[in-house]
Amino acid sequence: MQRARAGESRHSHSHSRSRRTTLGAAARVTLAAALLCCRAEDPPPQPVVEVPPTNVLLITIDTLRPDALGAYSGVSTSPTIDRLARDGALFEHVLTSSPSTLPSHAAILTGKHPYAHGARSNHGYVLSPGNRTLAEALSDAGYVTGAETAAAVIGRRQGVDQGFQEFRDIDSHDAKRKVASHTIDSERKEVEFPERHAVDISDKGIQFLRRHGDGPFFLWLHYFDPHRAYAAPREFASRFPKNPYHAEVAFTDYAIGLLIDELERLGLADRTLVVLTSDHGESLGQHGEMTHSHLIYDATMRVPLIFWGASELPRGRRVPTIVRTVDIAPTILDWLGQPPLEAIQGVSLGPILRGESPMQVPPAYGESIEAFATFGTSMLRFIQIGPWKYIHKVNPELYQVVREPGEKDNLAANEPKRVVEMRAQLETLLREAPPAPHGSEVEADAELMAQLHALGYVGDSRAPTIDDELATLELSGMDPNDTLEDLLNFAKAYGALNNMKQPEAALVLLDELAERHPNSVPIMRARVATLNALEREDEARAVLYRALELAPDDLDLQANLIALLRKVGNLEEAEEHALHVLALSPCHTLGLAHLGGVLREMQRYAAQGELLSNAVERCDSDGARNEYAYFLATCPDASQRDGGRALDLAKRITENTAGILPDYIDTLAAAYAETGDFERAIAIQRQAIEALEARDLEDTVMEPYRARLAEFEAHRPIRHK
Repeated sequence: MQRARAGESRHSHSHSRSRRTTLGAAARVTLAAALLCCRAEDPPPQPVVEVPPTNVLLITIDTLRPDALGAYSGVSTSPTIDRLARDGALFEHVLTSSPSTLPSHAAILTGKHPYAHGARSNHGYVLSPGNRTLAEALSDAGYVTGAETAAAVIGRRQGVDQGFQEFRDIDSHDAKRKVASHTIDSERKEVEFPERHAVDISDKGIQFLRRHGDGPFFLWLHYFDPHRAYAAPREFASRFPKNPYHAEVAFTDYAIGLLIDELERLGLADRTLVVLTSDHGESLGQHGEMTHSHLIYDATMRVPLIFWGASELPRGRRVPTIVRTVDIAPTILDWLGQPPLEAIQGVSLGPILRGESPMQVPPAYGESIEAFATFGTSMLRFIQIGPWKYIHKVNPELYQVVREPGEKDNLAANEPKRVVEMRAQLETLLREAPPAPHGSEVEADAELMAQLHALGYVGDSRAPTIDDELATLELSGMDPNDTLEDLLNFAKAYGALNNMKQPEAALVLLDELAERHPNSVPIMRARVATLNALEREDEARAVLYRALELAPDDLDLQANLIALLRKVGNLEEAEEHALHVLALSPCHTLGLAHLGGVLREMQRYAAQGELLSNAVERCDSDGARNEYAYFLATCPDASQRDGGRALDLAKRITENTAGILPDYIDTLAAAYAETGDFERAIAIQRQAIEALEARDLEDTVMEPYRARLAEFEAHRPIRHK
């Protein structure tokens, strides 16, 4: 909704809402031009006062419970957010669609629940381009769109950059990561987190406001600090010595205060719709869960929602109506007078904000697929209609959440008729949903999985296949809630392996889990990684063969087996499995790398070159280009080398990725060395090493890069046999 023209009441909502934002192009009617088209006896028309379109600032604070804010519970954590609530509109009962970051943010951006937008977990999924997002709609309407995301779980690689003209995430070269001091081995050490700190998000947001304050703009800022591990700056930690979570909330509120102060200083507040919410909450021990992503109680499914800023908004309104985060995008578009997104499940809350007649919001829905994906249980879902919340699982649960928000008094046995009715409503919701677009399921790469593990997310790299959504309503086997301890032990095992570097301890946990869940491919995958770390390759290979019996087309498992076969010199079988991978996925980067490596080790250089050349022509893939460029720069067979071609390819891929991926930089250095430019090769290889050293990797990982640097310093190109 735009501000009223001269002579209109700011409360003439129906008239002003019907106008579309035109960005001034059609509204520039001058008095002189108008007089030319009118009869002499007509009174001169009044000039049209051009009204600046309303900007949008969407703030999502990861892992934020409503009761961690003063506006919802009276705690002293959030003076800035509390002021927004006092001067705007606060929704008291808001439900998200997922307790995980990617699917919940995708729901906010698309207005669809996870089963409809397709990105159902942080692992093995992306937001498919088949979805139309709020950013795409506003970009098409002429808005300048920008976003700052703060963690590896949500960025370009997950597809959430759709529609954003300016986008910065954790991998951006100028992103400032969070650093905290921790005691490690009895020493205080600075530890870098795979996330950006709140002040960096606000600083970049302020720069955007200064560049695009003339508007109209849509800016999304994602803050991650309240997410575990908690490491607020000392000033905030000292204020909440017994509650590090509240300290992180207070620090985030401070950073948001910097942003809001600048918005007001620039004179943009009254023509900017500010929407503040969260993707999900944090259990903090409720129902036995310390963090989030597994269970679907209100501790993680209930979030704050505040609208503030734009001059037509109500002031000081608290709305008790139960609403959903899928309603955010429709509300924003309605407020701006923009057409709605098609085939969505959210509804506009504009009538509530405008004080019109009461509206009926559709049922709330939420899901977690973590136990389903890891242990093969039935999927965990809830539907909420009014005050009644039904959790669909082997041991069903029913709560009257308005009366009993702690969800401790399960009424399912006392209300069997209501359980049947709500289960039927859940089935109807799934049956009538728009089909999810293709392209949502992917295989997460090793680097992303390492970043997710560092953040505490321990799912599988490969998305589970869900062919029939309604079939997943059938319940059998273990109740998902009963796997909570197993999920915690799974996380402990990954922590022991990746963070503590204690593979023996990890294997003890994983062997116990394997006994309880003998057909769990994710557990097998973790056992393979652990056995490899212990150099017990024969046992790892046996586990891989068993896993591939259950999942023969799992490309990650195939790649692991190929690596082991190459290590023990079984090149013929390695080639067979690599060919199988490429038959399933002709542009699979790891499959190309492995098959190329096998051919090189067999000294079949011409075949390796043909394989990679064809891949570059067939696949729009920087990974394929990188493999071919490295081959052209380092092949022992002089007839196959082409330093100039290698350099062209390497320059292209490092430009595509802003030079942030060490392997691509390493290839560029090798290409320069092949052309005889050792000075540049040395400088670029040092850049690759610096990027890797920032990740605190093992010496065994760093050694090959340093060895190549030594070759360049000796003015020798690389020759890989």
